[in-house]
Amino acid sequence: MNFKVLEFQRLNTKGTCKALATVQFEGCLLVEGIKLLKLPSGYRLSMPTRKAADCYHEIVKITAPEVSKSLRRTLIEEYEEKGEHHAARPI
Repeated sequence: MNFKVLEFQRLNTKGTCKALATVQFEGCLLVEGIKLLKLPSGYRLSMPTRKAADCYHEIVKITAPEVSKSLRRTLIEEYEEKGEHHAARPI
Protein backbone atom coordinates (compact mmCIF):
# COMPACT_ATOMS: atom_id res chain seq x y z
CA MET A 1 0.00 0.00 0.00
CA ASN A 2 1.29 3.40 -0.95
CA PHE A 3 1.04 6.39 1.34
CA LYS A 4 2.28 9.96 1.33
CA VAL A 5 2.83 12.24 4.31
CA LEU A 6 1.14 15.50 3.32
CA GLU A 7 1.66 17.41 6.55
CA PHE A 8 4.02 16.86 9.48
CA GLN A 9 4.11 19.05 12.58
CA ARG A 10 6.76 18.59 15.22
CA LEU A 11 5.32 19.52 18.62
CA ASN A 12 7.06 21.39 21.42
CA THR A 13 5.90 19.37 24.38
CA LYS A 14 7.34 17.49 27.32
CA GLY A 15 4.68 14.80 26.97
CA THR A 16 4.79 11.63 24.92
CA CYS A 17 3.18 13.08 21.78
CA LYS A 18 6.03 14.41 19.63
CA ALA A 19 4.37 15.05 16.26
CA LEU A 20 1.11 15.12 14.30
CA ALA A 21 0.76 13.98 10.69
CA THR A 22 -1.73 14.00 7.86
CA VAL A 23 -1.27 11.00 5.59
CA GLN A 24 -2.87 10.07 2.27
CA PHE A 25 -3.23 6.34 1.58
CA GLU A 26 -3.39 5.02 -2.00
CA GLY A 27 -4.20 8.54 -3.22
CA CYS A 28 -7.79 8.23 -2.04
CA LEU A 29 -7.97 8.10 1.78
CA LEU A 30 -6.82 11.07 3.87
CA VAL A 31 -6.18 10.54 7.58
CA GLU A 32 -5.56 13.59 9.77
CA GLY A 33 -4.33 13.53 13.35
CA ILE A 34 -1.94 10.58 13.33
CA LYS A 35 0.28 10.99 16.39
CA LEU A 36 3.90 9.96 16.79
CA LEU A 37 4.44 9.03 20.43
CA LYS A 38 7.81 8.58 22.11
CA LEU A 39 7.57 6.07 24.94
CA PRO A 40 10.30 4.49 27.10
CA SER A 41 9.96 1.37 24.93
CA GLY A 42 10.37 3.36 21.68
CA TYR A 43 8.24 5.17 19.13
CA ARG A 44 4.59 4.26 18.57
CA LEU A 45 1.85 5.46 16.24
CA SER A 46 -1.52 6.52 17.58
CA MET A 47 -4.31 6.71 15.05
CA PRO A 48 -7.19 9.21 15.45
CA THR A 49 -9.51 8.36 18.35
CA ARG A 50 -12.94 9.26 19.64
CA LYS A 51 -13.88 9.38 23.31
CA ALA A 52 -16.81 7.19 24.28
CA ALA A 53 -17.84 7.21 27.94
CA ASP A 54 -14.64 6.67 29.90
CA CYS A 55 -12.31 5.38 27.17
CA TYR A 56 -11.01 6.16 23.69
CA HIS A 57 -11.63 4.12 20.55
CA GLU A 58 -9.59 4.29 17.36
CA ILE A 59 -11.59 5.69 14.45
CA VAL A 60 -9.10 4.43 11.87
CA LYS A 61 -7.02 1.26 12.14
CA ILE A 62 -4.19 0.00 9.97
CA THR A 63 -4.75 -3.73 9.70
CA ALA A 64 -1.61 -4.56 7.70
CA PRO A 65 1.42 -4.75 10.05
CA GLU A 66 3.87 -3.98 7.22
CA VAL A 67 2.04 -0.73 6.40
CA SER A 68 2.01 0.30 10.06
CA LYS A 69 5.75 -0.41 10.39
CA SER A 70 6.55 1.48 7.20
CA LEU A 71 4.49 4.50 8.26
CA ARG A 72 6.09 4.49 11.72
CA ARG A 73 9.59 4.39 10.17
CA THR A 74 8.68 7.23 7.79
CA LEU A 75 7.34 9.45 10.60
CA ILE A 76 10.34 8.71 12.84
CA GLU A 77 12.70 9.69 9.99
CA GLU A 78 10.75 12.91 9.45
CA TYR A 79 10.83 13.68 13.19
CA GLU A 80 14.56 13.03 13.49
CA GLU A 81 15.34 14.87 10.25
CA LYS A 82 13.61 18.02 11.51
CA GLY A 83 15.65 17.80 14.71
CA GLU A 84 15.61 20.18 17.63
CA HIS A 85 16.98 23.08 15.57
CA HIS A 86 13.80 23.35 13.52
CA ALA A 87 10.91 25.37 14.88
CA ALA A 88 8.35 23.26 16.66
CA ARG A 89 4.72 24.15 17.12
CA PRO A 90 3.89 24.73 20.82
CA ILE A 91 0.78 23.07 22.19
